[in-house]
Amino acid sequence: MKKNSGYNINSFWRKVDDEAVILGMDDNSYYSINDIGTRMWELLNEGKTQKDIIEVVSAEYDVDPSRVRKDLGAFIRELKKEKLVNIG
Repeated sequence: MKKNSGYNINSFWRKVDDEAVILGMDDNSYYSINDIGTRMWELLNEGKTQKDIIEVVSAEYDVDPSRVRKDLGAFIRELKKEKLVNIG
């Protein structure tokens, strides 16, 4: 398990084209994440803060920061629900 940004990454993952394929360690479930979700996932794995992730994704995808903040919050809630990350 890898700890970054206050989160424990509780999964194995691999990038395939523009998407991430994630294997949850608790139940061996597979997940596929779209390109923007994959970028958020990569940044979480790099130890970036939520503020940093919002700035990077907003700039790279030309998306309003408030939209990225909302989507990132929902994404992290879903990751926690699926036990792919835990608060560290």
